[in-house]
Amino acid sequence: QVCPICRDNLSESKLFKSPDTENLVQSWMKLRQTLLRGALEEKIKSSKKESDTANVNSQSDKEK
Repeated sequence: QVCPICRDNLSESKLFKSPDTENLVQSWMKLRQTLLRGALEEKIKSSKKESDTANVNSQSDKEK
């Protein structure tokens, strides 16, 4: 392992957890899940809207 601050090679027993970094990582993981969920929902809405538009266009072509 390498120390993220001084870049010296250290054994894992010499490294310690940084509470601030741990909090940052946990916050990012939660936010990432929320962002991915929102993006997926938006993609589904967009696909459904395109599908509905295609169906309307298809029906109007049949009526002509």
